[in-house]
Amino acid sequence: MNNHYYWMPFSNSFYPNYREDKLISEITKEKKIQTSDTGASSAEYGETKDTGTTGTSPSETESNKNLYKKNEKIKFLKPLEGDTIISGRVGNTIRFSEFFLTEDGKTSSPGIYIRNKQNAALDSKPVGELIDEDINLDGTSIYITSNKTKIPFKETIKKSKIAFTDFPKSTELKGNQLFINSDRIMLSAKASEFIIFGKKNTGIITDGRFTIDAGKEISGHSNSDIIFQTNKNIILNSNGNGTVYIGKIGTPGGVGAPVQRMVLAGELIDILSQLLDELTKMVFATPVGPTAAGSHNIMVFRSIKSQLAKIQSTTNFVSK
Repeated sequence: MNNHYYWMPFSNSFYPNYREDKLISEITKEKKIQTSDTGASSAEYGETKDTGTTGTSPSETESNKNLYKKNEKIKFLKPLEGDTIISGRVGNTIRFSEFFLTEDGKTSSPGIYIRNKQNAALDSKPVGELIDEDINLDGTSIYITSNKTKIPFKETIKKSKIAFTDFPKSTELKGNQLFINSDRIMLSAKASEFIIFGKKNTGIITDGRFTIDAGKEISGHSNSDIIFQTNKNIILNSNGNGTVYIGKIGTPGGVGAPVQRMVLAGELIDILSQLLDELTKMVFATPVGPTAAGSHNIMVFRSIKSQLAKIQSTTNFVSK
């Protein structure tokens, strides 16, 4: 029309909340049964089919209308040129678009926008007011975008980003992308592998706990550093049923072995203290008999003993 192309709804009528076809269908079905039972004329049935008007009383018609209630809170989506929109009657829609949310409004950027549940703040808007989807306020949104489509996604987390570096900001989210935003998201591979590939950086940010439970081993590998940072504790716990290796894995050996056992600071200090005490009591044999005053270095040994606590770490611990 006038060199412009317009959208086409896939619903049975322009606005499914005001569909009368179900009502007419129910009334027609009822009238057909009555015609069969009472022998009413075919002309009367034909009038019912064409106009939806029956010989039923107003009270019966009003009762039938309750079968399909109108929902005036749900608003039309605002169509752009070339859009195709599939609309449910309770705020569930699919938009196939070329220009929706594009930066310049003219670059062809095919997109599919799925929305389930209209933003509740729009319920009080006047009937007939056209609206747009909102990825941040609608119930659940799935956006498949391309080219110059720029999604106005806003994070809801409060956790500050420390390890999350060199990642795009929310204002830079554009191009070929997939967005899923909802109150809760569950992904399940019920019979086989669940795999995530990230060509570049991959990040997880949460205000709550991040946990992994596995039925078998948990493996990790990096061509660079593996860094753990925390404001509290880092705990490696085998629950007494296994061992903890730092570095290589193998059979522990003695001096020069690639894998050796760690020492316990408490026991080490105790043994070294006993050794130093004995050194202070040493008696040396001489041509004229044993010395009577003990070691000449007694004060040095006592000074070393007083510093043994320094070999203990204040932040790193090991269990037996």
